Amino acid sequence: MKKGLVILLLLIAHTTWGQGVLYNLLATSPGSDMALAEQRVENFVSRLETKRRNSDIHFLKRVFVDTHKKFLKNYSQYSDMNEIFSSGNYDCLTATSIYSIVLDRLNFDYSIIETNYHIFILVKTSHGEVLLETTDPFNGFVTDSKKIDQRIGNYKLNTVASLPANDKKFYLYHLNLYHTLEQSQLPGLLYFNKAVKAYNAGEWEVCSTLLDKAQVIYNSPRIAELTLILIESVRNSALHEDKKKVFLDKYRNVSLYHQAIASR
Repeated sequence: MKKGLVILLLLIAHTTWGQGVLYNLLATSPGSDMALAEQRVENFVSRLETKRRNSDIHFLKRVFVDTHKKFLKNYSQYSDMNEIFSSGNYDCLTATSIYSIVLDRLNFDYSIIETNYHIFILVKTSHGEVLLETTDPFNGFVTDSKKIDQRIGNYKLNTVASLPANDKKFYLYHLNLYHTLEQSQLPGLLYFNKAVKAYNAGEWEVCSTLLDKAQVIYNSPRIAELTLILIESVRNSALHEDKKKVFLDKYRNVSLYHQAIASR
């Protein structure tokens, strides 16, 4: 594994259930003020309810716009969930998470779609399906069926539109994801996101622990791929051989360990 490799992730009305989901999402961010976050969401949803009219698609547009204005201030890759409430920082995953909470509590019928480098929401309305690009407050509310099909077609290509112009090496997943993600699996992706961040910082033990937490919630193929990268990175690192052995022993009964051996 070459030094400097960077992993890309580029990659939520029933109140009681919604509270549990919000708690689980915030549990991925140590130190979250869960009571305050819950109160802010509850107050926000209550205000939105007073604006509900007969047209569900017009109401959905208000929900989309107001949610972004209320919670999403600054795009920041690999943001933690609690940053939405503390600073307004968000990324694709955390923005989708807060939208799903709000949509849930307002009884919208929606699906969360995961691809290799992106995650977005499709909402069913009486006027047809609406695509929500949660990081785009200006053009992220898409109602035209042809435009929705075009966007989905682009997502299914599972390519990265552009890479930062610097000297780092970027790893592109050997996956082809396009499937519906359960809301309950979002915390798993949040842990995975944190694992990616730890890997990029060279914090391999932290990365391993976070991957374990992610896998318990959502056994994503991303986890298997990053685990293999982690094994290779440690094996080819300058770590003392004793430390390498302690770290790699954890994976000796994992098939990925033997894949790493075979790839040497």
